[in-house]
Amino acid sequence: MTPLILTLALANPITRFYDVTDLISPPPQFINAPRFSVSLGLAGSIPVVANDAEVIRWSNKKRLEDIIMEMAYSMDEYDTAVRWWGNSMIVTGSRELHRSIR
Repeated sequence: MTPLILTLALANPITRFYDVTDLISPPPQFINAPRFSVSLGLAGSIPVVANDAEVIRWSNKKRLEDIIMEMAYSMDEYDTAVRWWGNSMIVTGSRELHRSIR
């Protein structure tokens, strides 16, 4: 009976907070830097660049959430949840998922 209870206790999803401020913050904008574009010469078009800090933060959050969910699906965990509170990512998942996030 004890191994069954231990297995059920370890199988419950765990919720942890991860401070990801450094991963979602936009890079600094250097206004006085020289302007050149390698991609213009290679692709022949003008790239669209988002300069708004909130748009960049939202995009980085979405990209990070997609990475976590892809890791969960590769581990066959379909009850994983990723939520946000400010710059903290709240992940609910198994112990193995949290070990791989670290």
